[in-house]
Amino acid sequence: MNIAPDFLKDITVEDLMRSMLKFRKEDNFLKEIETTLRFTFEEKMSHVVERLRISGKRTFKDLTAECLSKLEKIVTFLAILELYKQEYIIVNQALTFGEIEIDLRDRSQMIIFEMPSNELNVVV
Repeated sequence: MNIAPDFLKDITVEDLMRSMLKFRKEDNFLKEIETTLRFTFEEKMSHVVERLRISGKRTFKDLTAECLSKLEKIVTFLAILELYKQEYIIVNQALTFGEIEIDLRDRSQMIIFEMPSNELNVVV
């Protein structure tokens, strides 16, 4: 469903993270980023795909319910954006500020899904 231009066409995950950090300079947030992550960006992408594969369409709220920190929710959101950019998932939001619904684009193609080797480098 193309209802708006693809604003993420030439934007990388690293670009999004840098922009987010530029606008968010709180001490607690930066300390949280500096701690060792329990997960990699690729693991978050795989986790999103696996949850969608098992249970079908989910909301962003469902996918982040188990997140232990704001940073983990942000990385999950960035993983969803990357999966959307690579056309692995469909994202719908019927209302402004409404629930974000996420589903796999084509379940038959997801069997051969290969995780891209993008590294998430957080520069503080």
